[in-house]
Amino acid sequence: MGLPKRSRTLAAAGAVIALTCLVAAACGTSNAATPSSAATPSNASNASSQAGPNMSAVMQAAQQLAAPFQKRPATLEVTAPIAKPIPVGQRLDFLTCSSPGCAVIASRFVTAATILRWHVKVLTVAPSADAIVAAYGTAIRDKPDGVAVAAVSAEVARPELATLQSMHIPVVTVQDPDVKFGPIIASLYTHDSSYRLGKVTADELTALGCGKGTTIYVNLSGYLVLQFRLTAYQAEMKRLDPSMKYKVLNFAATDTNFVSGIVGAVRSDPSVDCVYASSDPIATGLPQALKAAGVSPLPKIITDYAGDTTLSYIHTGLATATDIGDSASYGFIYIDTFARYRAGQSLAPDENALQTIWFVDSSNAPTMVPYSDIANLQADYAKLWGR
Repeated sequence: MGLPKRSRTLAAAGAVIALTCLVAAACGTSNAATPSSAATPSNASNASSQAGPNMSAVMQAAQQLAAPFQKRPATLEVTAPIAKPIPVGQRLDFLTCSSPGCAVIASRFVTAATILRWHVKVLTVAPSADAIVAAYGTAIRDKPDGVAVAAVSAEVARPELATLQSMHIPVVTVQDPDVKFGPIIASLYTHDSSYRLGKVTADELTALGCGKGTTIYVNLSGYLVLQFRLTAYQAEMKRLDPSMKYKVLNFAATDTNFVSGIVGAVRSDPSVDCVYASSDPIATGLPQALKAAGVSPLPKIITDYAGDTTLSYIHTGLATATDIGDSASYGFIYIDTFARYRAGQSLAPDENALQTIWFVDSSNAPTMVPYSDIANLQADYAKLWGR
């Protein structure tokens, strides 16, 4: 039996958030969103009124920790070559959301498949339960050799996934997180990646001097991967210096008042000197809105998974830093996972791989988002595949 229509509709709320979250900010899906009743800072900030007396030493320690992630990654996270023959002619269906970030992942997925002489059918899926179920239904009718899923709820389509399992069609998801059921053979970039990014974010913000005042951490509620990241951020802040202050500003991804909510929070607390947006689109228009509201000087603005707009902000002094993110790696690691599966090799190299992290500021930020964090991504994967 399928899920009742209402249950499928509620489960599909995760897919709505995914359009903003996973693909724009690489953060993945979870269960249905937790709507924010008010965009006000929570009491997650610590109780101290000011940073401790050794802030300079704390910043230096944080800089040492952050420094390795301020350099462009040079090597793949996946390093084990595939030693057995990879079959050609495989057919894959790729179920993906309709955001620009998903389009990038889909493009890289097709490129990677072409290297192996595989064929891909891209199914762009609208953020509704009916559309998701229909897309899985198309995959069932196509009878491909595998199905990849990006920012399309697996929970909504459990009956369809059960059918794919009965057909022995493997499915690979990304940041679901850590959820493998039915035909899902791998869930990539799971909580370990989120924990690492949360810790490195705390190190980076502290190195930038955000511990001197109060940081507003803008979070999208309802996502385990983002909660993992926030939990790691909080733990690292406490470890670095328990006196450093931050406030968590929670939004549902379906909210439309990101900027006005952040502006209100900044204006209400003169100690705010940094704003961290866990999803890059949250910060679009933020510097201009803060200026219009009379906020001067602007707080440091740091984001995750930058788009070209944020990079332009950094070069013009409107934002401070960002984690570039790497949509290309998603496309290629999917194909690598299917290649290992079809070659009869362990999927552990991909399941254990972590997302690359590349924090940039005005000293090293590119003018546009690069093809990949890793300059030789395509050639490096081709080498792993014996191509």
